[in-house]
Amino acid sequence: MNTLLCTMLAITLGAAAWPHTARSAEISWTGQPDSHRIRMQQADIGGFGPWQFGMSPARLEEQLRATWPDARIRQRTDPVQRTRMITLDLPALPVLPDRLESASPSESGLGAEAPGPATVTFLFGYRSDRLMTINLNWYAQDNANTAQRQALLSAGTDYVAHLLEFYWEPLQSARGHVLGPNNLLLFTGRDRRGRGVEVRIDGVALDVINPDGGEDAQRPAPEGPAQLQISLSARPDDPDVYRVPDFYAPAPEAVRPASGPLAATPPEPHSITGFRSARFGMTLEEVAAAIRGDFGVDDADMTEIVNEEEGTLILQVTVPELAPGPGPAELYYILGAASQRVIHVNVIWSTGENPGEEARNRIGVAGMQLTRYFSERQWKPDGMASGMVTGPGEVVLFTGIDSDNAGVEVMVRGVPTTSADGTTTEPEGPALLRLSYMLQVGEPDVVVLPEDGF
Repeated sequence: MNTLLCTMLAITLGAAAWPHTARSAEISWTGQPDSHRIRMQQADIGGFGPWQFGMSPARLEEQLRATWPDARIRQRTDPVQRTRMITLDLPALPVLPDRLESASPSESGLGAEAPGPATVTFLFGYRSDRLMTINLNWYAQDNANTAQRQALLSAGTDYVAHLLEFYWEPLQSARGHVLGPNNLLLFTGRDRRGRGVEVRIDGVALDVINPDGGEDAQRPAPEGPAQLQISLSARPDDPDVYRVPDFYAPAPEAVRPASGPLAATPPEPHSITGFRSARFGMTLEEVAAAIRGDFGVDDADMTEIVNEEEGTLILQVTVPELAPGPGPAELYYILGAASQRVIHVNVIWSTGENPGEEARNRIGVAGMQLTRYFSERQWKPDGMASGMVTGPGEVVLFTGIDSDNAGVEVMVRGVPTTSADGTTTEPEGPALLRLSYMLQVGEPDVVVLPEDGF
């Protein structure tokens, strides 16, 4: 089984280097401290204890091995974001940074300060290769008992109390937002330099307040595991990760989230107008000129294809390379049956008939990079979906629809897929990545036979 690709798909669809928190209508004061000290100091997020932003991988690993010589330390590269990651597994870890110096497993009394086993993931910048994000996870696996859940919640409360000792600028912090049935944002904040911290708890009982006039509720803890997560980031709103080149050259303000956890101004809606210089509505001559300008090809490199079934005209060209896909790309510009103008563009990367695991991985990685690119943009309400298995070895990684009903879709084929019951389907044949741009989703300009014609 191709475990690398299966794992990568799950991780990338479910999480990013920094979680951007959506505001919720439900509030819960579960886990909030009753009291806390006050320091006359501005909040300043520099890292967690001795782990400071800007450290090199070598320096951090040296420090980790000196403190925990027997701990499990792993290093790998995220193929989608092209960032280095170091992961540390510990049997126990204190939540408050000032107690981290005495966090060696050999120290006595550690259990009173640590809520349970922990995994710490350190992420380094794509360009800088310096520490930019720290994710700390304490967890109670399997079916956590009441004491384990309470230990995680109490630890989260202690850390929030620590954060509240400092001064946060107006509208740069928030607390108590319910993110899911038993998933609670205990705290999120940005300091003056834009560095961020977020504290979440999942799998605990909640007392929920509905500020919109709905009924308050007491939600018991669900069966299963529980988890406390603390995330700290030097660049939460603009992480140093690999990004595919802009296909439309959108304005910067249209592709970045609004700054701060309570920013009131949403990002500008994204608009699908075509692919690069080729725009929907162009004639055959106009799109040919756009292709020549985009890829430096000649007319002799373009092929006209007639789709007799749909009545459309297709202008096809092959380019030797096109980021982020591996190898050559086949481009198909489709002109409508009635309009004779561009209505659809397909960009396709594919492998040979029997690719190896590495070739399939490259296709999957490119698909996930495109998914990240498009998921960062603003689409119309309910106009975005991801991770839909549409057949054996075929996944629609992303689909987005803009306010004019134009759309984009990222699809991979020839990759391992796992069904809801956990059954894994191994791929056969070539691997393929298709990126599609559509002028009108569900309303193609093609020849359609009348329903009562026969």
